[in-house]
Amino acid sequence: MIYLGSTEKNILVDSVPFYDRIKETYGRNLIAAIWPYIESGRITVYGTAKIEKINRANFISGDFAGGESVQVPVYNDNGDQLGTKVIFQQPKPAWFDRIVIKANWYYDETKNIILCNVPEATIHRRMEAETRSPLSLRLIF
Repeated sequence: MIYLGSTEKNILVDSVPFYDRIKETYGRNLIAAIWPYIESGRITVYGTAKIEKINRANFISGDFAGGESVQVPVYNDNGDQLGTKVIFQQPKPAWFDRIVIKANWYYDETKNIILCNVPEATIHRRMEAETRSPLSLRLIF
């Protein structure tokens, strides 16, 4: 096999031009289609801010860098407020609007075919006015 090079494809999941129908998989965009595999832990997820692996429990609870947090009051048995606790929202596919797919290309001389291997992708968060920190997650297949 001869290594030909690598490419990165930037796909906006909101727009679907006719030449890029991979964005629609069974009526869902690409991020929504792979989301069950991300939640189940079959796809390894890394945070791009700290370059650390996000384990499944932290991902499901949203407790990772860039997750949405909410202050919730904590009460004792008498109903007195003891303080507050930070709770993170579980991430949703709708948070993300862009996916960058990295592909490595190879040529097999014996079969005279070109092969493509997709080792990783990065999903980027939709930037909104109330969101101060951008969130992107690196997915290793």
